[in-house]
Amino acid sequence: MIVFAVFGIITLIGVYKKSRVVKCELTAIQYYNITSDSTVEVRPCLDFYEDITHLIIPSSVTHNDSIFYVVGIADQAFERCQRLKEVVLPESISSIGKYAFSSCCDLVKINIPKGVTTIKAGAFSRCKSLQSIELPDHLSCIPNSLFQSSGIKRIDIPIGVVEIGVYAFAHCDSLTAIHIPNTVTTLGHTIFAHCSSLRYIEIPNSVTVIPALAFYRCRYLRDVKLPNSITHIESSAFESCALQTIDIPNSVISIESDAFALNYYLDSIFIPISVTHIDYFAFDPDKYGHGSQVFDPFKSEPKIVYEGTKEQWSQIYEDIGLGDPTNGLDIHCADGVIEATSHSDE
Repeated sequence: MIVFAVFGIITLIGVYKKSRVVKCELTAIQYYNITSDSTVEVRPCLDFYEDITHLIIPSSVTHNDSIFYVVGIADQAFERCQRLKEVVLPESISSIGKYAFSSCCDLVKINIPKGVTTIKAGAFSRCKSLQSIELPDHLSCIPNSLFQSSGIKRIDIPIGVVEIGVYAFAHCDSLTAIHIPNTVTTLGHTIFAHCSSLRYIEIPNSVTVIPALAFYRCRYLRDVKLPNSITHIESSAFESCALQTIDIPNSVISIESDAFALNYYLDSIFIPISVTHIDYFAFDPDKYGHGSQVFDPFKSEPKIVYEGTKEQWSQIYEDIGLGDPTNGLDIHCADGVIEATSHSDE
């Protein structure tokens, strides 16, 4: 009687023990936190959820003859439910909590209802099998670590999003394409770091700062389109990528340390006269001195073209406290070439 009572409080659509497919619909109030006189959110109940593979969350549940509408998924509600493969969310949902589905390694399908306005940090992080997802139109922010270390391959950021948080797509090894609309004004640091399948990125003209470590170790990133709205490129933003050409927009004022360091395939760099500050190792293709261990011996060194004069470049260089931004490459200025000087000759 006790066993039947426990399983009677949910609707089991099907249990297939041979294939271990467990489908269920949450209809009992004990799987929810009551948030108001008429609303509830799905609460963590991991001992029960851990064997479920296919989950349906209803739009409402009944308790003591009262109807409660399901409006949210609580923080960590399904975190580490490693067998969960598919989730159907109701249109009544408006919020998804922190790490709600984090580390659901088998999750391949989940719908995000159009009414969702808030998704919190890390909600789909470490969902290794989640390759695609459609985000709702009413989001204003992509939170920190939302898809970090997930299996996402491509994604469109909805128009209306103004900020993408730190680590949002970091370590997404399969990410090949992302569209960022020109409503986005703020990018968090390390947002695309270690996205090893990313080859091209276009930054919208609403963004003014490329943050630190934004594309760090995107080792196959070959082409970047930077708009004329960019004023600052922060430390290690494009370090250890595969860029072949770097065209700094004429809006850029400052380039910080290691910003484009260790791009071994570089052929050319253009630096406009608007740049008044370049920090150490900013363009150094070999800051660790590996030399022939990493360079193609037949490849020529990248050509650095500076729009200003030799005197103007010298003023920039004098402001560098810890080292040459190019590690001694020739600088082609408007009035001639500043030839490389080895450190032993300095």
